[in-house]
Amino acid sequence: MEGRTALGCFVRSPDATFAEFVATRGWDFLVFDGEHGSITPGDVADLARACEVRGVTPMVRVPTTERSVVLRCLDGGAGGLHFPWVNDADEARRAVSYAKYGPLGTRGLAGNRSTDWSVAPQATANANDNTLVVIQVETREAVQDIEQICAVEGVDVVFVGPSDLSQSLGVPGDFGHPLLVGAMEEVADAVHAAQKVFGLYAGTPQGAERGIELGARYVATGVESLLGPAMEAFLSAVSPG
Repeated sequence: MEGRTALGCFVRSPDATFAEFVATRGWDFLVFDGEHGSITPGDVADLARACEVRGVTPMVRVPTTERSVVLRCLDGGAGGLHFPWVNDADEARRAVSYAKYGPLGTRGLAGNRSTDWSVAPQATANANDNTLVVIQVETREAVQDIEQICAVEGVDVVFVGPSDLSQSLGVPGDFGHPLLVGAMEEVADAVHAAQKVFGLYAGTPQGAERGIELGARYVATGVESLLGPAMEAFLSAVSPG
């Protein structure tokens, strides 16, 4: 996470060939979406391999902080996890605990892809160093507890989901509303003060640029946000009348 802003893309499909194609486009990371997509923990190993051969980091957004789901996604080779709808510091601590081996956490210890099938102390220490914990801030409650969330040891990235946050603030889909803009600025300030990485979802290049202006160093968009406008532009250009 040194230097420039890392750019990624959410992918909802479990198809590894499609994932590999997306990975060739120049992304730093892909986020395989188990919350809003059809991806399951059993899909992760093949999706991770599709990224690894292209030098892209495979991330997974888990649908829940249930220990078994977290464990299987990481054992499959995820380079880190997005934890959605984290509302307070206790939930953030639980996420870190499930994602990290001891002494940092309580992740189940067994040989797997992330440790090269080793249980040696150096292997688990390396896995801890290279497993990114991304806490998603998507509710009014999370914004209210943001300083405490940022203070949790082991949280690497604090990631704003503007759509859900706008809904929680009572202005669904109004991404320019002062309530949402103010909340995002409040989160960004707290993240920077805690020396964590600020991240956010951006559906457009303009949204990404605004995030980067706020200091975001981890920005992700969605494959649908890219494909939809491209398809519409193509059809508009070649359709008669």
